[in-house]
Amino acid sequence: MGICNFRSIKEKNFIFLHSLFRTGSTYIWSKFRKQKYITCYYEPLNEQLLEEERAFEYKTAESLKHPFVEQNYFLEYSNKAKCTRIMKSKLVIDEFAHVNSGRRLKKYIDCLAKSTESQYIIFQFNRTALRVGWFKQIYQNNTTNIYLYRNHRDQWKSIFEQFRKGNPYFLIISLMIVSRNLWHGYIKPIDSLVHIPRLAGIKGKTEKEKFGLIYNWFYEYIHYLSIEEHYLIYYYLWLICLQYNNKIVDICIDMTKLNKESSYREDIRGLIRSETELDVDFSDIDLPEYDNYGIEIKSMQCIEREVERRLVSLNI
Repeated sequence: MGICNFRSIKEKNFIFLHSLFRTGSTYIWSKFRKQKYITCYYEPLNEQLLEEERAFEYKTAESLKHPFVEQNYFLEYSNKAKCTRIMKSKLVIDEFAHVNSGRRLKKYIDCLAKSTESQYIIFQFNRTALRVGWFKQIYQNNTTNIYLYRNHRDQWKSIFEQFRKGNPYFLIISLMIVSRNLWHGYIKPIDSLVHIPRLAGIKGKTEKEKFGLIYNWFYEYIHYLSIEEHYLIYYYLWLICLQYNNKIVDICIDMTKLNKESSYREDIRGLIRSETELDVDFSDIDLPEYDNYGIEIKSMQCIEREVERRLVSLNI
């Protein structure tokens, strides 16, 4: 049987997982991946997929404190270069708050969907939190959009710990997201709170090189910001994405409650089963919680109040 003849796109069931980084989304993805007859795509907009060859080593997963997986994270992309070639660097972060390249994004997702025999297809995104409206508009039938969020201070500490251990990726990617989307109404208010340069006219010989040039520029820039300014940028994105998604997704999962409360785990399990007919057991979740955050609590509270005050005017 040809892989494109199993089911048409209209007959497949899509589950889009949306979240920010360090939420616990890899755990949720791994739980779906263990189910039979399901194809689970790990971070379809990950910049590593701009390369022809890629590998996500177990030692990397361990350093990120991801759950152990028996197979390569990007295994599902094997022999699907015709699909990943469709992706462009602008889809990674430039369109975080909007979709300007809708035809290309749909073509990419449809290509991945058509290249598997599975009825259920999971797409786990960390770069689409303000694009969920597009997904709901374009994929309306047999589709579930799930948003994952975590206690904002624990999530921040997870990011900060990575930075303290020499991995600034999550601070840099937040800067890149804001910089490339500062014109958008949801992101623009942050411009009056902290200075983030707008980078324009950057070109590379390849899509990967273009992304790398922007990343390397912000790699140097992160040291010009205080840790409090980094927290402000993080918290702004955390809060606006939560407010936006609370109103439009089919299921919103509080990962901190999922970690703490068995009754909540059963509620979410039942909700997912009702929406998708899939039974996913989350009883083995083990999400770290913290009692210090690398910033004084009073400073965090002050930053949070200011961000909340600015976002009130957006009326999301």
